[in-house]
Amino acid sequence: MHRSNLNAVLNKLVLNLVALFIMFLSADLIAQEDLLKRGDNLHYAELSMPQNLLPIYGMDEKVSNRVIGFFYNGLIKITETLEIVNDLAVNRESIMLNDGREKIIVTLKPDIKFHDGSTVTAEDVVFSYDIILNPINPTAQRTYLANLDKVEKVDQDKVGFIFKQRNPSNAYLLRFPILPAHSFDDDINIPLLPETDKQKAFSTKPIGTGPFLWQFAAPGQAIIFTGHNEYFNRPPFLGGITLHIRSDAESIVQEIETEAIDFLPSIEVYHVGRLQSNPSVTVKEYPTFNYTSMVMNCGHRFLQEVDVRKAIDYGISKMHIVEAVFIGFATRISGPYAPTSWANNVSIRLRDYDIAQAKTLLKEAGFSDSNNDGIVERDGYEFSVKLKYERGLKSHEEVATIIQEELGKIGIEVTLEPKDKSILYQECQYEHNYDMALFGWEFGVDPDRYDLFHSSQTEKGLQNFALYKNKEVDGLLQDGRSCNHFDTRQNTYYDVHRIIFEEVPHIFLYSQKANAAIHCRFHDYEINALSVFNNICNWYCDPKLR
Repeated sequence: MHRSNLNAVLNKLVLNLVALFIMFLSADLIAQEDLLKRGDNLHYAELSMPQNLLPIYGMDEKVSNRVIGFFYNGLIKITETLEIVNDLAVNRESIMLNDGREKIIVTLKPDIKFHDGSTVTAEDVVFSYDIILNPINPTAQRTYLANLDKVEKVDQDKVGFIFKQRNPSNAYLLRFPILPAHSFDDDINIPLLPETDKQKAFSTKPIGTGPFLWQFAAPGQAIIFTGHNEYFNRPPFLGGITLHIRSDAESIVQEIETEAIDFLPSIEVYHVGRLQSNPSVTVKEYPTFNYTSMVMNCGHRFLQEVDVRKAIDYGISKMHIVEAVFIGFATRISGPYAPTSWANNVSIRLRDYDIAQAKTLLKEAGFSDSNNDGIVERDGYEFSVKLKYERGLKSHEEVATIIQEELGKIGIEVTLEPKDKSILYQECQYEHNYDMALFGWEFGVDPDRYDLFHSSQTEKGLQNFALYKNKEVDGLLQDGRSCNHFDTRQNTYYDVHRIIFEEVPHIFLYSQKANAAIHCRFHDYEINALSVFNNICNWYCDPKLR
């Protein structure tokens, strides 16, 4: 070999050895750094005990739903931007069946263990969904599985989900927690009613695949969870979590200030300033999945016109509502998609409060105040509407009052009609007996808004009680349900968002924010609308501050 070539080979070999040494050194340093993060406990507080840790019931209750995430995994999980990533699943394959139905075949990751050491199998997945589908169990979770026909074992590590219709949102239904079938005698026909011994036993000591293990409970006082050192993703840095039960928010805030409590998932707005002034505490603001809109009855004499609905939108100061009612702990929204969602069309520019523009639109629509009584009229009818909202819901009462005052400035008389919740739904959704109404909604993990805005959903009892009809939106919503290509589906919902914003069947007012308080010695936490414990395995305490 020529000397120059030999030197080149030797140089390359030396460089490779150096790179390899650096790689091992880096890996060792990372391992040491991870080791230093391990071991501390998180003390957090709630105002009530989890009511039920069996997921088919507990996911409906806020505290239980938070704690359930410590113990269980689904086949998939959903990111903050509402994208799907695998969890217990290693692969998902969608197949279109000959009869138009969809089958999703899920392959499980190998050798995943439950907390009792047993291996997760296809039978466990089938069982976990069958107990939801079985009408013998009174669970609200069954409504989410309306499009799921059946779940079947394909192989020991493969499960087939057969859906009644093909729909891109079907994949989101793979997120439900997986339970060990053997803990329930593998029998889906034994009713898992909340009061049964089997259910109580499992709620007392739940068994899942998650990052924490149930250790001990003192009813009404505390629950202790320990880190699962064999967790398949990566063991949590926290050695354990202690959930403390307190009787009132004030006592929890005092314990955060004295460092007896490390974390409170949700604090009242009047405690925010107090805790922000404490150098030992970090107040973390995060969005929620709740939003409020004012639904317009598009069958109303005047509200059926787009420009009239736009005038009303211009005539309401959403910023005033955010500041006056929520002290800034809410955000303006432009449509029915979460601000963090991939379907949210960020190019849409919100309508600012503009009385002059509102009056101009009403004038162009033929309204005038001919008798100078402060109320505009047209064709002999004064523009007088009734605004319904839920009685006893203080925020909606305050919002309704602001809307009444501000629309009065543009010549629209608003009469407020508080209603008990059941009556409100009956009159609006089932009778269509309303002009405008305040309703709270949830964004949902999938952007399908077919139920809210498709013209086929305007029958009494369905959710499009705005009576909104638009053929282009109908087509887009149908396309959104049939398209599996992400970019195409995203653009489809961008168009839905744009048209809904332009035609104003709902006036989208705000989405509330929440605040968590956490001791400043904790790091790498992510708190979002989906979960305050979204990345609990990464939470750790600064070793210098333990």
